[in-house]
Amino acid sequence: VLETEKLKIAEQLVSIPYVPVMYLKDFALRYADEDFLSKLPNILVPGTSRFRLLALELDNPDELPAGLNYKQGDVLIYEQVNKENVHRIINKLGLILGNEGMKWGIYQNTEEGKIKLALNDWVEYPFDMDDTEHVYWVMRAFYSIVK
Repeated sequence: VLETEKLKIAEQLVSIPYVPVMYLKDFALRYADEDFLSKLPNILVPGTSRFRLLALELDNPDELPAGLNYKQGDVLIYEQVNKENVHRIINKLGLILGNEGMKWGIYQNTEEGKIKLALNDWVEYPFDMDDTEHVYWVMRAFYSIVK
């Protein structure tokens, strides 16, 4: 029975790319480069997502929307947004990767029935599932440094 339980636990662990602080700037420029991504370290995390996952070490919590309680060094686990999981992103922390670098915000509905990523009341980024120049991510979990 113990061996069966160990196998069940092992099956729930997934290896995902991990972007430590020292690689964040390179990652922002080369996020679509599969060769670069394959050379990143990987970490094992519990998960059963069918979608692409990514772990980012947080460098500056001040770049995130106000009111979030993440610290420098925390590891944020993101799931790539697609048409099968877009219905679960509203009011969640998100990330857009594109030519402009990394942009954070909270996914929100607009009055027009669309979705935006809002850093605050003045800075908002449009969300477009058909946009091939940007990759959208939603945070699914985090691991915090305990001091």
